Amino acid sequence: MRITVPICSTLIILSLFGAGCSTANTADHQSRTMPIGQVMVNSQIADEQKLPSGFERREISYADGRKVSLIVIPFKSDEWAWSLANDPTQPKSVRAWREMLDADLVINGSYFEENYQPSGYYFGPNVINEKTWPSREQQNEPASYSGLARVHDGKLELAYLTAHPQDKPKDDEQAFLTYPTLLAEGKSLVSEDSKKYARRTILAQDAGGTNFIIITESGATSLYETAKWIADQPEKFQIAINLDGGPSTGLSFKKDDETFEIPSAPIPNVVTATRKPSYLPLPRE
Repeated sequence: MRITVPICSTLIILSLFGAGCSTANTADHQSRTMPIGQVMVNSQIADEQKLPSGFERREISYADGRKVSLIVIPFKSDEWAWSLANDPTQPKSVRAWREMLDADLVINGSYFEENYQPSGYYFGPNVINEKTWPSREQQNEPASYSGLARVHDGKLELAYLTAHPQDKPKDDEQAFLTYPTLLAEGKSLVSEDSKKYARRTILAQDAGGTNFIIITESGATSLYETAKWIADQPEKFQIAINLDGGPSTGLSFKKDDETFEIPSAPIPNVVTATRKPSYLPLPRE
C-alpha cells in the first residue's frame, strides 16, 4: 500500500492501491508515527484451500462480527534458504514473482513509494535509492522503522532495533527495515487500537529461533489486534515485525504436488524461501 506523508506532518494516510512511504524529509531518519493501517471492508472466510504440510490455519471471531483466517507457517533455519528480491521497474503478483525466481514460497516484502522504490532502508538487489542506515540514536525511536529483516548466507534474522541496536548490513547480506515492530521479548508493543483494519503479513520468531510467516488469508485486523493475538499464541513468539499489508499482502507456494495461493496486487519487492536440497523428500518408489 502506498503511504503519503506530508512534510512536517505526523499524519500517515494510506491509499487504497499500493504501499510504501513517501520521500519526505523525515524519511532519512526512518522515523514515523505508528501506521494506522488501511480501512478495509471485512471479507467472509473464503472456500478453504487444502493446506500444504506444515501450514496451519487459525481463525478468529470478533465481537463486531468480523471473522479472520490466518495462516501460520514455521521454517526451521537449517531446512530453508531465504532471499530478497526487488524490481521497481516491473511490479508483479507474488505468484509471478515465485514463478520467475523458481522459489518454493514468496510473500510480499517492504513498504514502497509511488515510484515502487523501497520507502525504508533496503539493502539488496536492484536498489537505486538506498536510504541511510539509522544511527544508534535513531534506532532508539520506537515509532521508527524499528523492525529489521536480515538475510545472511540464506538464513533469516529478525531484530527490534530499539532493544537491540544493529550495525549496518554487510556487503554479503540483504536487509530491509519495516514498521511497526508488533512484538519484542514476547510482549506486544502496540498499546492503542486504531480500529483501522487491513490484511497483514508478519515475520516472527519463537524462543527457539524458528522463523514463522503469519499472513491473513481472509478478513482484516488492526495492528493492535494482530499484536495481541500473536502475543497470545502457544509458540510464545519473541519478536514479530509487520511487513507491507492491505492489497500487497500475498503468499504463493508450490512444491511438488502441493500449492497454496493468497493473491496479491502487483508489488515491487518480495521475501522468498526455498527448501534446501538436503531436506527434499525422497522420491516415491
